[in-house]
Amino acid sequence: MTPISFLLVFIGGGLGASLRFLIGELSGTQFLSVLIPNLIGCALIGYVAHAFGSNEQIKLLFIVGFLGGFTTFSSYILFMSQQGFNIQSLIFFSVHNTLGFVLFYLGYKTSVLL
Repeated sequence: MTPISFLLVFIGGGLGASLRFLIGELSGTQFLSVLIPNLIGCALIGYVAHAFGSNEQIKLLFIVGFLGGFTTFSSYILFMSQQGFNIQSLIFFSVHNTLGFVLFYLGYKTSVLL
């Protein structure tokens, strides 16, 4: 790890976490404050991983840093555990995973076309 690598992850992570916080404040519900960043993150990681996958600096800044700070897998798991085993948690899980995969695929395909 170089100082530049650390700085790229640090800057990206701060920006991603700040944007996630803003979305949470604007969304009004815990469900949307977790869902929106995760789905956007799925589309972006699909695009960036394909379009810039060989660029180590973009990987560190955007995938490890920005998307690491922006997406909310730990919040997703916490929300799921708080819901218990009921229909709401099943819907939450299904929406995240189904739409997440679809958006990852669309992000990947978009990078192929551009």
